Amino acid sequence: LGALHAAQQSIVAAVVDAMHGRTQAPPLPAARRFVLTRAVMGAIRAAVLEESDFLGTAAFEDELVRLVLAVLRSPPSPATPE
Repeated sequence: LGALHAAQQSIVAAVVDAMHGRTQAPPLPAARRFVLTRAVMGAIRAAVLEESDFLGTAAFEDELVRLVLAVLRSPPSPATPE
């Protein structure tokens, strides 16, 4: 679980940096930040609870990164206030 905790902290740190404009990406709106963090943490939590063979694999990590990048690269919703 130490590696899982470190991965979680790394993901959260990257999202927090993006939220506060400490990256090239614009800050994330609150709704997008909520959905993104819950999606990532939900996938990790499910992998742990289900004792998935994906946990700790490069494939699982790659898919989490693809998820985060897809959300960060998507245009803002017209209904989402900044």
